[in-house]
Amino acid sequence: MALTPASRDCSTLQSEPLPVFYSERLLADAESPSPSAHKPREVIASWLRLGIKLQLLAPPPVSRRQLALAHAPDYVDAVLSGQADNGFGNRLPGVARALPHVVGAVYAAAQHVLVTRRVALAPVGPFHLAGYRSAAADCTFNALLVTALALKQAGQVQRVGIIDASLQPADGSQDILQRLQQGSWLKHAALSVQGEALAAAGFTALEQLVLDMADCDLLLYQASVDGHWLDVNEGWLDENQLLQRDRLLCASAAEWCLPLVVITGAGHQRDDLGKLEPVLRLHDNTLRACAEAFG
Repeated sequence: MALTPASRDCSTLQSEPLPVFYSERLLADAESPSPSAHKPREVIASWLRLGIKLQLLAPPPVSRRQLALAHAPDYVDAVLSGQADNGFGNRLPGVARALPHVVGAVYAAAQHVLVTRRVALAPVGPFHLAGYRSAAADCTFNALLVTALALKQAGQVQRVGIIDASLQPADGSQDILQRLQQGSWLKHAALSVQGEALAAAGFTALEQLVLDMADCDLLLYQASVDGHWLDVNEGWLDENQLLQRDRLLCASAAEWCLPLVVITGAGHQRDDLGKLEPVLRLHDNTLRACAEAFG
């Protein structure tokens, strides 16, 4: 029988606070121009000002064994012991302590939605440039693939879909996928490959992309906003286009009752005073899209 929206049990889809997996333990001072290591605190503060009902849940850290499902064990040990550079290009103990909690936010959110069959948010990332034995540009461990592999190993999922909306190509994710040869159970789509064409078409193709993943037990969506035209990564999208992207994806996942984890991912904009207000506004829109679809 063909999969249809009605063939999934949506009985638990009802108005309730949106779960957000966050704690102060996932924060760090990375001594970097990038805001990624401390941005989650400001994202949460901004989200709370919107008046959307949220449930803040503290994620436990993932283990070294779980990190080693997607990364070389010696790389994991070296980063966490300060013997190898993290994604910020340093070996600060505070960053090392935070990293298992950062990945834990995505993993805990995924476990949550497998039960509720709704949506959960993890205001962390990005992750797409973290490879099997390499860190780059804010990305140290690839929480997207760690989560998928850990859930698969635990028998909690049969199929997982990943949609990565980051502007930069997901070279780290591809490195891990090529090395581990996971097969068809893990579906990965990086919008950077077709981002400009998707935007020109009003992102309507996202509905088909979600449909292609509708047989998955879980969808992980890295909703990066570094594609904005004012980001340091020099994208081509405006605020309304980013909002439209998130609305279409969240609404499609809700229609298909596809358990969804939304990860804020990359975004670096600052105003003339160096404040994060411009990028926080974009992440606010991602929350709004989730609330409209699942609230």
